[in-house]
Amino acid sequence: MIDLQNYLADHPENAEARAQLGIALLELGDLNGAEAEIRKARELGAADAQLKVPECRLMASRSAFDRILAECKAGTGDAASDGELLIARGGALLGLGRKPGR
Repeated sequence: MIDLQNYLADHPENAEARAQLGIALLELGDLNGAEAEIRKARELGAADAQLKVPECRLMASRSAFDRILAECKAGTGDAASDGELLIARGGALLGLGRKPGR
């Protein structure tokens, strides 16, 4: 992570590095830092496919269940990502006390 931070000090407009730093911060539990880096990566043009799962994980960490159901839909073209998105949606339904299909 320090390497990413050092790289970004010299290349602040690198969307890929911002996305990677955001994902690392999310995995470490730094939700505010992760959100800031992921938002910046999106502003800089990072691919939706790269950011969708981390954004949905961030929403889940903040119990933003309605937002997950609205924004975290499968169909990325990547089976692993789609699986994680479906799991996030299932968790959101449980968090809202709803059963799938209702």
